[in-house]
This record gives sequence, structure tokens and C-alpha cells, in this order.
Amino acid sequence: MPITINDVKLTIRNLLRREWDNTNLPTTLTDRDIHTGWLDDGKGFPQVGVTNTNEGPVGGGITGFSGITGDGSGGVQTRSGSVMVTAFAGSRDDYEDRGIEELQAQKMAEEIVRIIGENQSLGELDVVSIGNRSDLTDTDSAPTEYAVQFQIRYLWKKTPQ
Repeated sequence: MPITINDVKLTIRNLLRREWDNTNLPTTLTDRDIHTGWLDDGKGFPQVGVTNTNEGPVGGGITGFSGITGDGSGGVQTRSGSVMVTAFAGSRDDYEDRGIEELQAQKMAEEIVRIIGENQSLGELDVVSIGNRSDLTDTDSAPTEYAVQFQIRYLWKKTPQ
């Protein structure tokens, strides 16, 4: 078991790049369109951003430990965290056909749910799952822009050296 793990944003980004299937999407995405960080204005739409790692120990009381190693060499922490995955579809100005932007947002959301659902254990991450979903509609933008955001949750075990 690890004492540290790879950057979870990169792990999730790499999973999405590896498993992404454009078959049901009106507009395809390339690896370059799936990245860490917030919306990249230079890339245009559509794109997927993986951001905001938030992590801490699960239970464990004051010590932060959830158990002790079998040989008694130290405490074990079960760590829980999340990253945000946002599917930015853009506005009608980003597509040749009207109305595609909303469909694009929904289809990208479906693809994210499919990929995470099929990969509920991922390398050092014991559990990966879809958390909260938010439909982000920016009506202050003209024309309106659409995006869907997910909280992707994970668990892993941190052990002493």
C-alpha cells in the first residue's frame, strides 16, 4: 500500500483520455480537449477540465488513523477525496447547428458517467465513483453557455513507510 499516490487529477484525466468514446457525441473531443485545470479559452469548445482536489482522512478520531498495520509498524489512514470534472459544451455560436450545445453537454456527461462507472477501482485508488452532478447554464453569457460538472469521489489507504 502506498504512503502517497499520484496526482488524482492526472489519474482521472488519463482515464478519461484513454476510455473516451466519441461515437454518441455531436462534436468529437481529442486528448488535447481533456485536460487538468479550468476552461482553457485557447482551446475552444467542447472540452473537459479536471480540477480541485480535496482530500482528508476518513474517521480515525483525533489520530486520523483508521487502523494499524498487521505487523504493528504504524497507523493506516483511509483517505477520502474528490476532484471536479467539468464538461464544457459552450454556446450555439460554437457549433454549426443550433441546439447542439445542450445535446453536447448531456452526451459528454453520459460519457463521463460511463467511464467512471466502468472503472470503479483505479490503480492506487481503491474506489472511484460519481458524486454530485451540477448542470451549469450561464445565462449571463450571450448566447447562453452550457456545461455539466461532476464531483468524482475516491478512497485510498495511506500506510507508514
